[in-house]
Amino acid sequence: GTPAGTMPPKKTHKGDAAAPKRQDSLSRHYPKLQDGSSVFGLEEFDDEARAHVIGNRSDWKFYALCSFCHTFRAVLRLPTFTGDELERSLVDPAKHVLTLEILLRLIDPPVRSRGEMDKNRLAVDEWEARLARKIEALAEETDYFESDYPDPDDETRGHPFNGGRTFFDLTPRERLDVLYALGEERLEDDPEGECGAEVWAMAAHNARVADTEEEGHHPEAHGDPIGVDSDNRQYFACGDDLRVYRWEKPKANAFTQPAWGTVCVGLKETMAFADSLKGGKRNSKDYLLWEYLTETHLPPHVAALEREDRAKRAEEKAAEDAEKRRLAKEAYEGVDRKRSGRIAQKAAEEEERKRLEEEAVAKRNAVRAAAAAKEDARQKACWRWMLLPPRLRPAEVPEGMNPAHSEAARSDPGAQRAFKLANSYASNPRGDACVGKRLDVYWDDDQTWYRGVVRAHDRGRHTHEVYYPEDDVTETVRLAAVRKRWIPDGWDESDESGAEPPEVFEPGLEHRGVKVDGSATVLFMRRPETVGKQEQQQQQQEEEEEEDAETETEEDRVVEETRETPVKTLDETVTTTVTKHPGIVAEIKSHVGVDEEKREATITISGTIHRDMNSTHKPPKGAFEMRDYVALGTQALSDAAQKLAEKSNKEASFAEHGDEVPERQHAHIQRILQNGKVIWVEAMSEVQGKYGHPCYKLRLQDDKDASDSPAVIDCVFKPAIDGHGDGWHRAPMEYVAYKLNRMLGMDLVPPAAYRRPQGGIELDYKTFNEGAFLYWVDGADDLCKTGDYQKAVQTGCWGQGVDPRVILSDTRVLDVLLQNSDRHEGHFLFGRHWTEGGLPKGGGLTDKGQLFLSGSQYRPTLIDHAAAFRKEAFVAMDHENAFQTGPTTVVRAKTYLRLRFLDHAAIKREFGWFLSREEQLQLLERRDTILEYLDRLVAERGYDKVVIH
Repeated sequence: GTPAGTMPPKKTHKGDAAAPKRQDSLSRHYPKLQDGSSVFGLEEFDDEARAHVIGNRSDWKFYALCSFCHTFRAVLRLPTFTGDELERSLVDPAKHVLTLEILLRLIDPPVRSRGEMDKNRLAVDEWEARLARKIEALAEETDYFESDYPDPDDETRGHPFNGGRTFFDLTPRERLDVLYALGEERLEDDPEGECGAEVWAMAAHNARVADTEEEGHHPEAHGDPIGVDSDNRQYFACGDDLRVYRWEKPKANAFTQPAWGTVCVGLKETMAFADSLKGGKRNSKDYLLWEYLTETHLPPHVAALEREDRAKRAEEKAAEDAEKRRLAKEAYEGVDRKRSGRIAQKAAEEEERKRLEEEAVAKRNAVRAAAAAKEDARQKACWRWMLLPPRLRPAEVPEGMNPAHSEAARSDPGAQRAFKLANSYASNPRGDACVGKRLDVYWDDDQTWYRGVVRAHDRGRHTHEVYYPEDDVTETVRLAAVRKRWIPDGWDESDESGAEPPEVFEPGLEHRGVKVDGSATVLFMRRPETVGKQEQQQQQQEEEEEEDAETETEEDRVVEETRETPVKTLDETVTTTVTKHPGIVAEIKSHVGVDEEKREATITISGTIHRDMNSTHKPPKGAFEMRDYVALGTQALSDAAQKLAEKSNKEASFAEHGDEVPERQHAHIQRILQNGKVIWVEAMSEVQGKYGHPCYKLRLQDDKDASDSPAVIDCVFKPAIDGHGDGWHRAPMEYVAYKLNRMLGMDLVPPAAYRRPQGGIELDYKTFNEGAFLYWVDGADDLCKTGDYQKAVQTGCWGQGVDPRVILSDTRVLDVLLQNSDRHEGHFLFGRHWTEGGLPKGGGLTDKGQLFLSGSQYRPTLIDHAAAFRKEAFVAMDHENAFQTGPTTVVRAKTYLRLRFLDHAAIKREFGWFLSREEQLQLLERRDTILEYLDRLVAERGYDKVVIH
């Protein structure tokens, strides 16, 4: 980042000219500018607010703040927003709390008991005082506020909060100054932190900009321009936001208007502005800007508008269908059944039956939509409540919030009465004490609270019988595992204040609700593993019988084409003799039996210890007590069990992942990476310019392939550098990440090898002592460009058969083990997998007849793990991920199992050369932490909800 400077010099905006003379449907919407910025959308503000909005639209700091939040959104947990939302929040932060969340994210985050920062939480207590202290320190240490805020006296520096003002007392322009200063301070004050790579890239970019003054980049507004028009005015955009900004490079003459402006705010005016550029010659500046706007910038927003139109049309059609059903009902009721024939009556009854079914479906959909909207509104109300200071919180208390934390609610009689009643019944009754109590139970499927009364308690099963008077339905439920609100004795149901009893939160919430079974509506719930074990065993047995029946049916279909295959079994016994002490031997017998038909494995280790009668060093009879023999024998058994465990873990961790053909290709690629001959090299200068370390793209050929079409692969070479770039460029970690990913049964990290030859590695007339060779993923681009998480879930755009939940879960497990805090969206790629789908069509031959080893299917890929094992990093399973989908709540079954095989022997065997002993132990500790986290999820939510097969 660069320190905040003064407002750029002012000049007359050429953009203030009238719209193009050409008249058509778009020209009417050409941007109307005031002080260089669009006046679109100002009608929702009053006169005073409009002046502030125009001032912010003409201030480059507004774009700089948007660009900062977009760039560092993942690492700093910043919210996603549009320019319109930020604009409204700057005008009225008490109503639109977006700016408050950004403030709390940029102030020091809360710290856990172990000392690390917890970025999944916001510290809302006394944030105004912390903000004032932060701004006062910035005024003392920097010049952010020097030009616009004069010093009150000789000893006090000027800043927006002088005179005891709060954030809510500032003008929108002053609030923008505060947010901008906090963002710039975060960049400058944390060069080695999570934002390090982005900061270095920005610094390199600014250095290049300084060397090319003819390009005329704006010195303060971070980000690259999207184009230049024929008047050499530069245009900027930020991420997915619609707004288009313009900067006119200042000249040495008289200036009367700001040089920075927001020229487009609305969709139609952006389309009209783009259309006005279309007349330029091909490859001219105007034409290229028009091309970017129409092919890159506008399409997502046009698609969003089309979705809104489709939704509106769907609502209109639903209203028309409702009217048709009403008319059909009137027609059915008006049928004269005495004079109508049987056929007419039957047709009328059929129409009425269809009408009732459609009406029921529409009613259910409407109820669900209303419940979802209500829950969404409650969440937003709670979020706003928490971010506002107590003096500004409203008297209307959102569900789940404490009225005592609002000055207005404390002075409101109704809210205070509800609060006292809630406090008087804060306890959570258990067992028989629940009988006779009233409560509200939350049903997930309906997203609604239902009032009931506890009628009975089953001590053996730890369940309660709850009766719902409204539906006249009784269910058996485990109260400790549901969302509930106990109704205090004496609670006034007619209270008009709208206050609700407090909800009791407990872990292990079950999925529960209603479903239609034939003509009846029945209750259902999925029990956790700790309840009803006999019923679970019976259900599991029934499911297995059903699977067997389905298998037999399938076998009947293909009995003519296939023969019955024998059931695989294993019966292996190994006997070893070990000398445990001079003259004393132990004979250990290890037996492993596997019966796949029964899905059963038997492991037996037994042994006998005695004097070695053939030894010349045997002790005399009776020299040792029998307890000595027992102690030596148990040591021998323990050693044998440990060796068998290491052998089994190794076999399980490196078992084939599926079809042996891709496995052979996987091994072939790694062999070429380790020993292949370099036949082509290209320096990746943009990487060196951005991060300061050399990097090369190579083509390697199989040195043992003497055929006419030798196998080749493209790869990236990352040489090891002194000091490992302060931990950000530790080349061996690329191989560690790849190997660890394979040991866990994953195939997300491209194949890698690490070379350390005696004569060094010669490339581009340079010699490197050692470095990592990484498979180059062909046709790769950022995964987020393929589609975000929600789109991947809905459309499968991340690859056929790819579960996005598994991708993010496996990535989080790998990053926690590696302590890789440098996982942002740019390190998720989507490209041609190295083995998936087999060789592409045409055999994968290069133009020189070489066999290029790759798969044919595109898959998500994880890259860049050189920042692993940094001491400053802290990554946990409950942290947010780069796609902002929340903490990890599911795990792939194979990953969950393979974590248990990641023992000390495996880590030492595979990574002993790359990791210190301390790092190996830390890796084991993190494995235990992950397993504890996943085991707790399974215990609380149930196996089926957490583990994905």
